[in-house]
Amino acid sequence: MRTYECPQCHEDRDADDVDEAPCLSCGVCGVCSPTSKAGGPAEYCAACLLPDEFRRVFGTCSEAADGGLRATGWPDAVRYDAVAALPVLRAFAADHGETEAGDARVCRALEAVGAVIA
Repeated sequence: MRTYECPQCHEDRDADDVDEAPCLSCGVCGVCSPTSKAGGPAEYCAACLLPDEFRRVFGTCSEAADGGLRATGWPDAVRYDAVAALPVLRAFAADHGETEAGDARVCRALEAVGAVIA
């Protein structure tokens, strides 16, 4: 068994366990930030995949210091539960959120599943 220390929770984790394996981007364990197994590589956590998926749907993505994301034209960044938001964003076509109507549909869908963090 290969183990590593998660940089977020500082627990020793099993690198070979699919639920505990570290994200290849940020190194956080799968317990702290679950990996995305639906339509994406399981090696990356949902938090690391979210900005790219957001950019695919909205056309742009600015990351705020608090972890929030913002598309061009938005007055403020919005924080999302990455695990809840990824499947919603993946259900939309590329650039769907670039129009005002598309943006509204995507935002309503994210709110409907509780992906928006207040």
